[in-house]
Amino acid sequence: MSVGTHSFVDSYNEQPLFFQFTTGLQDTLIIWVGTRPRMGCLSVATPSRTASAMPPAAILVGDSAGDFSAEMARRLALKTKKQCYVSFSLAPTTGMGVVTQGGVDEGLSRFVERRLLQELKTTPELLA
Repeated sequence: MSVGTHSFVDSYNEQPLFFQFTTGLQDTLIIWVGTRPRMGCLSVATPSRTASAMPPAAILVGDSAGDFSAEMARRLALKTKKQCYVSFSLAPTTGMGVVTQGGVDEGLSRFVERRLLQELKTTPELLA
């Protein structure tokens, strides 16, 4: 299988939110989510050897959304059993009210995770 991309757009609070998967990588998911075409942060998580243990995660490139991307990578690695890289980039003026001192709005976090899992379920070749 060759390396490619799978992209889609959804909206949160009437603002467009772009999603992109890099496909064709063995046992690895690379996911970018954002409102602008740049990488704001990048985190990675690797599945734990123990099925129920939370996977370890690290922020590779960080900004205020780094904690969000690390937690998202961790949850996706747990659910998919694959190494997951997650990049998250929000423009500060999106009107989503999401970039805060503590990271990312909880509603946006749940929306992004739910939307990513929905896409993985409806497009199973992303996990191939």
